[in-house]
Amino acid sequence: MTCFYLIYGLFFIGIGFAVKAVPDLIAGYNTMTKEQKEQVDIKGLSTHLRNSLVGMGLLIIICYYTFTWLGLHEATEILIPSVVFGGFIYIFVKGRKYNLKKRSPKVKDK
Repeated sequence: MTCFYLIYGLFFIGIGFAVKAVPDLIAGYNTMTKEQKEQVDIKGLSTHLRNSLVGMGLLIIICYYTFTWLGLHEATEILIPSVVFGGFIYIFVKGRKYNLKKRSPKVKDK
């Protein structure tokens, strides 16, 4: 089972570096028009995704070995779903700031 968590963590780390090197791997970005792509800070977004995915991979590996060392084998069963779910929520919430699309100004009611 040790190998599974190590491979899973390394997979996230690898995907993180791949997304930074080839931003077209980001879901939806490769299908955008040129005008839509200009509205995205791709350098910032790809860096955010890389950092988040590498962090998730390292967290999976470190937590697995820490929980095993502490004898908390039951905790390892919820490790991956917790890290992945929490990590993707973080990615989506913080990733919204890289959309440079200008929103229409709010009209104030009198």
